[in-house]
Amino acid sequence: MAAAIVRVFHDEGDRNDRQKARFKYVLDRMGLDGVLDAAKKHLSFEPLRFPREECEPRPEAVRNAHVGVHPQKQEGFSYIGVAQMAGRLEPEQMLALADLADHYGSGELRLTVWQNLLLPDVRNGDLQTVQRKLEDTGLGWKGTDLRANLIACTGNAGCKFALSNTKQSARDIVARLENRLQLDPPVNIHITGCVHSCAQHYIGDIGLIGAKVEAGDDMVDGYHILAGGGYGEAAALGREIFRDITAPDAPRVVEAMLTAYLEHRDGGESFARWTSRYSPKQIKEMSERQPALAG
Repeated sequence: MAAAIVRVFHDEGDRNDRQKARFKYVLDRMGLDGVLDAAKKHLSFEPLRFPREECEPRPEAVRNAHVGVHPQKQEGFSYIGVAQMAGRLEPEQMLALADLADHYGSGELRLTVWQNLLLPDVRNGDLQTVQRKLEDTGLGWKGTDLRANLIACTGNAGCKFALSNTKQSARDIVARLENRLQLDPPVNIHITGCVHSCAQHYIGDIGLIGAKVEAGDDMVDGYHILAGGGYGEAAALGREIFRDITAPDAPRVVEAMLTAYLEHRDGGESFARWTSRYSPKQIKEMSERQPALAG
């Protein structure tokens, strides 16, 4: 079935316009039923459609659940979810991880779709040693860490379509906020460089999409900033809160939004729930009153 859907994209997708070369545009134009009808033409069997209402609900997704220490089914062993910096590793970090995997694990590392990685098969007696060594090399292992909940696309350092250096902005946001704010529950931040949205900015709690911003006589790297996205049972599209923010100013704006959230939330409600209670204008006004922007 997956191959049949790929064939539909091959047949129906617009590969003459790079801006439209995404399956989402085919799905939008044809609709789900239209795509499935087209896919049937490539199948030798009749696919079974199962009524959604008869399906068991998907468990609530906890995106950073893999980060931290978790017991394995093998008695006496655990795996550690390691938080990278938006998927970037320095050479010395790569060597350190390989050394840890060889000496304290089974020589294996596993990557995740959230730009983090897993170090499996660690004996429980070695956990504290491995955690300390991870921290010594600049890698985190706590699910509440800001970097554990932040992803970024390649950015203009390696992609000709990107309008901003997303990886650098990710580092700048973490450098400014990591020791200033305690986020529990955690907040997801997605940074993407262009409308292709490889980092899916529109479903992040906070989403940044690259833009060129006027600064005097120049056009510089910057972002439009959204809030309130979600996926799964909490699916929602982020709403634009700030527009034309220069890249150096983006960490201050994110800090102001998160500070407003911590100040005005109802008990321990999530960022997504908090943003759903206010209009974009109200969120912007609350953020602009925070010290990070008011000064």
